Amino acid sequence: MTKEYNNIQNSVISALSLYTFTKEYFESKSRMEGPILPLIMPILPIVLNKESARDLSNNQRRYSSFFNSLSDNRFIPVGLQERMVGMAEQTFKALNVAFSTKLLTYDKNNSQFIPISKTSVPRLNNKSNLEILKASKLLGFWFANLSIEDVLISLNITF
Repeated sequence: MTKEYNNIQNSVISALSLYTFTKEYFESKSRMEGPILPLIMPILPIVLNKESARDLSNNQRRYSSFFNSLSDNRFIPVGLQERMVGMAEQTFKALNVAFSTKLLTYDKNNSQFIPISKTSVPRLNNKSNLEILKASKLLGFWFANLSIEDVLISLNITF
């Protein structure tokens, strides 16, 4: 497998991950509000970590599960600030892919990312890709049901 293929594949799964997160967030907010950039930035560093994706994808969809997951899996927030900074370019590339493939749009007036509902997403069969998307969806649900302050403090990240 060539490096270029891996880069393209990573950008595609990353874009699908951000779309899945954003769509779940948007749906959980009654289709009235999309996530802002500070909520988007930690997604890829969390879900592209094999342990985090696996553990989160096996989790249940409950409000308290976010805090339980963080206490059970302390490795999720450890070093997240540095990983988030290190993966910023990948996050922005994934957002560009999501915009160009019409998965997401950006609401400039409200500084929010909005999923484009008419988009059909390809079905994935690879187990690790499915774990990434399931973890992204769960984070979308949790982040939508918490204040931004709770998310940032719990994950030990700042902007």
